[in-house]
Amino acid sequence: MAERKESGKKFRVRPERELAFIVIFESLFRDIDDADELFDSIIAGADADGIYENAVSGAAKADMTFVRAALNGVRENSAKIKDTICAHIRGWKYERISKVSLAALQLALWEICFAKSAHHGTVINECVELAKIYDDEKASVFVNGVLGNVVKELDSQ
Repeated sequence: MAERKESGKKFRVRPERELAFIVIFESLFRDIDDADELFDSIIAGADADGIYENAVSGAAKADMTFVRAALNGVRENSAKIKDTICAHIRGWKYERISKVSLAALQLALWEICFAKSAHHGTVINECVELAKIYDDEKASVFVNGVLGNVVKELDSQ
């Protein structure tokens, strides 16, 4: 995982959403079918950057139940999430989406379409912020556009 950088804004991402994003990102590179086993192996794995340790300790302790649910939800609904992404990208191929953007999109779409537990604007803002922090400005614009199109479509139904 790339080193975490500041996005230049004072916008905060909930620790559990950031950790869920990181776990989903890392899962894109692991070939383990069982989501619970995958979660345990990622969290227990060597953490050279201190990402997990920082997210699961201290005053801003991450809600690991949310993180596990996000990974399970993304994996259980991966085909529908992929179809949703493909239906809302313009001039892109799914295979060309960066893994960082893909992880942000998967997390946001799981929360918006399946978990239905958070305000759409909050989910979009935080996932766009994650793209800014871990990818680049172009990626954040792309993520925002895709998620905005999805929400517009959902709101019109």
